Amino acid sequence: MRQLVMRIYLQFAWLLNTAIFFGCASVSWQAFAENVVAEVPDQYYYAVGRLCDRVEKPKSLLEEIIDHIGPVSSSLEPYPHPDHPLIKKDENFWRVPDFADHSVLFLNGFHVQYLNKDHHVRSVGARLAVEDMPAEGVIRWWGGAQLLDKGWDDSVQGCVYYTKLAWNSDHFKVEVLPAFEGWDNGGEPIAVVRDDRVIADGDGVLLPTAYMVIDPNGDRHLYQLAVMGDNGGGPVAGRGRLRSIFKDNDEDSKNDFFGGGRVMIGSGALVQRTDFEFTAKSPACKPSIVSFGGCIGESQAPAFKETQSRTVVVDDVKATLFFPVLTGFELVSRSNDDHVRSIGYWLDEISFDPEARRLKFDVSAMLLDKNNSPFYHQDAISIVGLVRSGPGGTEPATLPDKIKEIKVR
Repeated sequence: MRQLVMRIYLQFAWLLNTAIFFGCASVSWQAFAENVVAEVPDQYYYAVGRLCDRVEKPKSLLEEIIDHIGPVSSSLEPYPHPDHPLIKKDENFWRVPDFADHSVLFLNGFHVQYLNKDHHVRSVGARLAVEDMPAEGVIRWWGGAQLLDKGWDDSVQGCVYYTKLAWNSDHFKVEVLPAFEGWDNGGEPIAVVRDDRVIADGDGVLLPTAYMVIDPNGDRHLYQLAVMGDNGGGPVAGRGRLRSIFKDNDEDSKNDFFGGGRVMIGSGALVQRTDFEFTAKSPACKPSIVSFGGCIGESQAPAFKETQSRTVVVDDVKATLFFPVLTGFELVSRSNDDHVRSIGYWLDEISFDPEARRLKFDVSAMLLDKNNSPFYHQDAISIVGLVRSGPGGTEPATLPDKIKEIKVR
């Protein structure tokens, strides 16, 4: 009963604070959904969810944002700061299960769109941030998504998708290194983790918490948007980095990038990953060179004119729990750069059957203007398996050699 009362109180506080925060932005609808995918008392808790909102008068938020200007920009417009994305669901509370001594929140992706027509892009991306622990066992956090041009005057709506994971280290020899967030102002990739520790026989995986690209001088048409996370220091090292590409047709397109994440390491974690070559592409060399050469070849990949989703199934896994991570993604216009109406990459419809040890989820992508011009997309997805250990010893653990994609709709 005490836990039920606390849950009701936390949900009420979340709704109240959300209403106060968005009162000045004339929000006409709100959406929140969360699903417990799997849990075993005293061992682990695994949930996924989304936060969605609509902002109809973005300029009304500028007074709040103007006091939090980010890195120096040559633009006279307010700089889009990642602490204040236009779509921000504030004051969310998570009561971590009492048995858990480790927990983590990370991004499963986002999608955003302009409500009236297509526009240039100055900033696009998403972020999750843990604020503090207002009470024992309670984490306060927020999630936000971004899409705006330099005028800050276009109504937008969107969603950010996330995973909550908590576990007891007596059962799973896994830990998550401290979070790091930082800026890349046209230089080296962001080092998400600066920690040389290595846990023997363990794999590492970067769990992203932020990726937001920004045009430092104005806004632009969009030809290519890509984000990639990797371990950088090898499969067992607690190191990670994030890279970004945000460009129009200009070969010298530069951007600011705010990124963050946490790296999960330990002997109780297995990682399998799909990948793609992360490189800036150009419409100028199409169609004679294939995409692996840094260009899009006319016959190398199908182009789509609507949101694309596929269902992925992972089974034949010898691990207690396994879950997907959107490690990287790429969206590329089929022809030249253009305005954007809607954009995003995300994982949802995630389910896990502990008895069959089967994981199933959808991967969705979109890059559309008002004419639904065709686009290409590709992604890097990590499948992480947690192996239970304890008094009975460590159970045999393997991941499948191949991940099945069973449907495209």
